[in-house]
Amino acid sequence: MRDAKPVFTSMQHGQIFQTKMFGRESVWKWAFIGCTCFADSKVMMGRAKNPQGPWELHFVEGFKSYRHIDAPQGYLYCFYPHPWDFDGKKGDLMISWSEGGLSGNVIADLLRFETEVVPPQYLQY
Repeated sequence: MRDAKPVFTSMQHGQIFQTKMFGRESVWKWAFIGCTCFADSKVMMGRAKNPQGPWELHFVEGFKSYRHIDAPQGYLYCFYPHPWDFDGKKGDLMISWSEGGLSGNVIADLLRFETEVVPPQYLQY
């Protein structure tokens, strides 16, 4: 434990997962989706060659999260990916988050990423 180092700083929630979302032959084998610790309702996405990093992190520009009509005002947080829904062919990735600060609801949405064209003989079913 003495050699332990932070993988991220200033992050509140999120998940690291192995993926092919950056391309079948890409050196980027790991992804992160989460949010900062600043209660700013911003989704962060990152990529790395190894799960321990170093990580290339970016705000997800233009992400418009849904706010339930009955949710109290407050920030959005607890952004998590659900990589079991990313099939690598359509580029679908489900994410979920909590809205309304600490008294909100959990919302999920399906994101569709542009993917590379893979010849049928390489698709795994």
